[in-house]
Amino acid sequence: MPIFARTKLILQDDCFDVSNPDLKLEYVGPNPQKIYKKIKDTFHTIFGVKEGERVQETEYSWNREGGKEVFNAKWEIIKDMDKYSYLVFRIKMSGFAEQTKKGKQGKASVSIDGVVRTEYPQDTFWERSIFYELVRVFWHKTFYHDKRLDYQDQCKNIMTVFLNELKGFFNLLPERI
Repeated sequence: MPIFARTKLILQDDCFDVSNPDLKLEYVGPNPQKIYKKIKDTFHTIFGVKEGERVQETEYSWNREGGKEVFNAKWEIIKDMDKYSYLVFRIKMSGFAEQTKKGKQGKASVSIDGVVRTEYPQDTFWERSIFYELVRVFWHKTFYHDKRLDYQDQCKNIMTVFLNELKGFFNLLPERI
């Protein structure tokens, strides 16, 4: 839950410690336009938030010209973890579908990135004092650091489950023997 303070200290870590922290899925085949509804269904089932609650659709376009549909959407999802920390996921989806003899065929691309964000208010005289900062740093390093690492693992897990759910939707998961 973001802290509503005029001044705050924000700590942010990518969920995946790599140079390119987002995960991608490329799909070519039948009915790529159905990915939009599938992504919206995951807000509650995978992310654990209701669509209108902590989900912001920041971009949406769906153009139909002739037999071709071109679509694009972006979402930002905030999942509260505790009083100080929350996860932020950004999902981007784009693609197109063309009407053919076999039905709609096309391409869809989905990417997701996530961060763990922790906010400490800095509004009052006490919160801006050096003594408070010393206590906060000690508390953070001694007790809260492991909690943030756990949140980072949860973030990785959510992102992986999300992409695996989309792969399963399009039958892209490898067969198990």
